[in-house]
Amino acid sequence: MKIKFEMEMDFDTAFDALLEVLDMKWVLDDDAFEIKKGMVYRNGEPFDERADMFAALRNILNAHYPNLDFRGDDYITHYGDEADD
Repeated sequence: MKIKFEMEMDFDTAFDALLEVLDMKWVLDDDAFEIKKGMVYRNGEPFDERADMFAALRNILNAHYPNLDFRGDDYITHYGDEADD
């Protein structure tokens, strides 16, 4: 059986669904996160091995909501800050 339907979705709903599928709802937490040697640390403790995925998701959030608390963290990419050659 094949079911096809259309559903309008805003950014927050779509991003929330993505985090649910990835089992990474914690990306939205206010805890202190950092990346060391390919590992995500949460409040100073090793927490998750998907450091690249975590950084990518946090960068998406930062691009959509640029005034988030973690915008200055090391893993956030600041596009456009590079000097033109």
